Amino acid sequence: MSENYADPGRLVPGRKRAIMAIIINANREGYGTDQIRNTMTVGELIDALSEYDEDTPVFIGNDRKDYGWYTYGGITMQDIENTEQEDEENGDY
Repeated sequence: MSENYADPGRLVPGRKRAIMAIIINANREGYGTDQIRNTMTVGELIDALSEYDEDTPVFIGNDRKDYGWYTYGGITMQDIENTEQEDEENGDY
């Protein structure tokens, strides 16, 4: 394990925030992307993650409970899919 992660609360001089992992809370909001009221753009996600060390692992947390998440998932390049815009007038995907 990298020395960056020895103490998740410690900021290492010259390095970005040192933490154990980032968990993105997955929210189930609809059966289609047209039912989702708000989501981040790629730029917003890049900006949000830019403060963390580039080697920090990222996980998806599902089924949030009082004690944490019930299940977890990883993200790989194979999990990232492109979708074509279906309706250019209202921006639904």
